[in-house]
Amino acid sequence: GYTEKELIGNLSKMIYPGDEEFDRVGKYKYQQIKEKGSGSIETVFQRKDGSLIDVLLSSSLLDLQDPSKGLTFTALDITARKRIETALQKSEDQWGRTFNSFSDIVTLQNPDLSIVKANQAACDLLGLDSNEIIHHHCYELFHGIDTPCQDCPLLETRKDLQSYSREMHHEKLNKTFWVSGAPVFDEQGKLEFIAHVAKDITNMKEAQANITRLAAAIEQASDTVVITDLEATIQYVNPSFIKVTGYSREEAIGQNPRILHSGKHDQAFFKEMWDTLRRGEVWRGHLINRKKDGSLFEE
Repeated sequence: GYTEKELIGNLSKMIYPGDEEFDRVGKYKYQQIKEKGSGSIETVFQRKDGSLIDVLLSSSLLDLQDPSKGLTFTALDITARKRIETALQKSEDQWGRTFNSFSDIVTLQNPDLSIVKANQAACDLLGLDSNEIIHHHCYELFHGIDTPCQDCPLLETRKDLQSYSREMHHEKLNKTFWVSGAPVFDEQGKLEFIAHVAKDITNMKEAQANITRLAAAIEQASDTVVITDLEATIQYVNPSFIKVTGYSREEAIGQNPRILHSGKHDQAFFKEMWDTLRRGEVWRGHLINRKKDGSLFEE
């Protein structure tokens, strides 16, 4: 619900419901980055209107060899998946309708991982009717193997009766899923079933990879690259900018590009340039700018 202008320049803490959740996520995320260079965690964001949404927060280093270049963060709304777990507590009839309404793959499994119920998305993926799925183990149907998948979160759920989630890649489908397991207890508080949800995050992973590749290309570009917000405040400069202009990244970020003005262009020139950019169009032209040391350069 926030605008880009409201977010840029502020701490990410503003979209969390409280300091405790912010600190928990920060501690866990940076441990992931330190160990693997990337990772994901489920958390809660607070919208501008105060409402809460469940998200899967993923991050990765722009450059594994140089952490100082920064991180990319991607947030995926998983509120619908969380609602599935709530739906499991409702009446069988209502639960059945809700169960089949989700696009995520959802199965209800016995503690031995044999399937008790599968939603329509699971049936569609497997190309089987519901009655052909029931009583078979999930790893047999989904992966064609005779033992549970390595690092399957459902095994952890079965072990200590907690909810677990993990990113898993399906080799045959060449797709990546965010797989979750949640315990379902009987009236005596004993484990009765395990709710299994698999969300296809292949497109999100590809988008994140594209962002990382684009960021790397900009970092390595020989041309100067400057990114500003709609108010013309500099948000990013690449190494070529630093080399050509003499301004460090710290000196440039937060400034207006007019720090480079040489006096060789009039106000009408810059108005036409910014009007073009604000229309979402590509501006092309010849600039004469001034370096930090006062000398001129052209681009």
